[in-house]
Amino acid sequence: MHQHPTYITPEMAAETVMKNLSHESRLIVTGQIGCGKTTLAKEIRRRLGLTCLHIDDFHREADPHLAATQAADRITGGWVAEANVWQIPQGIWDAADLVIFLDYRNFVHYLRILRRCLGACAHKPTWTNIRRQMGDEWSHMKIIYHYANKNRAGWQERGLNANREIPVIRCGSPRAASKLVACLGTPRPPALACIKELQ
Repeated sequence: MHQHPTYITPEMAAETVMKNLSHESRLIVTGQIGCGKTTLAKEIRRRLGLTCLHIDDFHREADPHLAATQAADRITGGWVAEANVWQIPQGIWDAADLVIFLDYRNFVHYLRILRRCLGACAHKPTWTNIRRQMGDEWSHMKIIYHYANKNRAGWQERGLNANREIPVIRCGSPRAASKLVACLGTPRPPALACIKELQ
């Protein structure tokens, strides 16, 4: 029988683990599609001076998990990795000091996906781009509709990952996530903008 995971609340984290973060820290920002993982990871990068590791960037590699893990190993200093829960390699889980889990209600995902779609279409208002963006984001909405609640129930039962030693901060709303990051203080110069600059 699985032991249910214990999450750290953002309020508790602001007074404990967040105060210990530095430019050497290794963080994971995760959640389901459309929760704002990339946006939050970039803000954490700005405030702590970390390298940003977008796991999605490695999906075309022969072994995406191995490529992402090796990229993290090559980073000098700390990093913040962001991806959907199921995309994160075990090597990244094992190396991380802290996980920030964006666990929002489904309607928040729908609104953020819609906003992302409108922004991308407005940025490049060609019929080809609009059709592609709408198709992609409609697929993302269907994934949330069909799987989000099942995923959430599974993670509540089993935890996000087999490595139970990593502290996990669960943010139940975008406001909670913003308040959490605000306690990191003023931005610092980043070591690298993102992992692509290492390649």
